[in-house]
Amino acid sequence: MDCSGIVVDIHSSVKRLKIDDAIYGNMGYGNAFAEYIHGDESLFALKPTNLSFTEAAAVSLAVETADVAFFEQGKSHEI
Repeated sequence: MDCSGIVVDIHSSVKRLKIDDAIYGNMGYGNAFAEYIHGDESLFALKPTNLSFTEAAAVSLAVETADVAFFEQGKSHEI
C-alpha cells in the first residue's frame, strides 16, 4: 500500500534517510495502515516539498501503473 509520513527512527545501516525526513513509498499489500511502519530504505523516497502527504502517497500507484503500461504491456506493442 502507498504511504507517506515522517521518519521517527532508523537502523544504523540506513544511509539516504534521516530522522524527521518527510518520505513516501509503497509497502506492499496491507502494511501501510498502521500508525508506525518499517521497511527497507529502498522502498521510500523523500517527499517533494510541493506535495501534501496525501498527494505524495498517491504517486507510487501512478508510477507503478505507468511502469506496467510501458514496460510490461508495451513489450509487444508500439507505444
